[in-house]
Amino acid sequence: MSILGGAQQFPGGLEEDKERMMAGDPRSGIIFDMDGIPQRVPRRYDTDKKVELFHADFVLDNSVPPNLLDIFVNRTEREFTHMRYSAATCDPNAFNDSGFTLRQVYYAPPWRTELFIVTMMYHEDKELFCRMMHGVIINVAHLCKRDCRRTGGKDGWKKMVVCIVSDGRGRDKVNARTLSVMVAMSAYQDGVAKTKIGKQAVTGCIYEYTTQSAEKGTVPVQVISSPKEKNQTKINSHSWLFNAFGAISSLQPNVPLDVGLTSI
Repeated sequence: MSILGGAQQFPGGLEEDKERMMAGDPRSGIIFDMDGIPQRVPRRYDTDKKVELFHADFVLDNSVPPNLLDIFVNRTEREFTHMRYSAATCDPNAFNDSGFTLRQVYYAPPWRTELFIVTMMYHEDKELFCRMMHGVIINVAHLCKRDCRRTGGKDGWKKMVVCIVSDGRGRDKVNARTLSVMVAMSAYQDGVAKTKIGKQAVTGCIYEYTTQSAEKGTVPVQVISSPKEKNQTKINSHSWLFNAFGAISSLQPNVPLDVGLTSI
């Protein structure tokens, strides 16, 4: 498997204090409800960290809490142990020109996206979101089993990306239970997002992670989660999906998917 390692550098080497990540420690920002879904809790500590900007952009490489990582098979490669957060301060149409990129380009060799699965979300509940994600995970596993040059083979999941754009960040816009599911997927981490970088307002937050399912026969799935800072039009969401992320990931065939659908 092609992973980051050795002398290869990855932007944003911020490591979390592992003591905070112990299950049930409220300082971790993660506790579990009766369904086993992590619930966000207010952080009760004040910590100032100096973070070096990456090409003048705010990019963090945050470790995944051990109590989430330990239930999965893949626990060592960096795409599983760390979530990448980027704070975009530009218009989506200027994403690439402003120096922003996606972490696939840092792998050796860079991973080429052959199938881009995109969805837009606002306040849909967790049942609809889970139904959609379960269908995506099953279908990605099915495509990997096919004898297909583009997406087939055991590493076919590296050529497929699921991108979720949400209108507005926070509980007031995204359903709280849905957001908790995204925490369980490590496609979102509480307390990481910024509203300003220097004097520049953040226009969109980008969380990148390769999530896994405990269900037998499934494969890892690359997820890009991007809650926008403001509630804007669908055209703006399309700009993030196709002009920003699609341009970076060498966008090939794309599959628009509504939240709640069970298959692609």
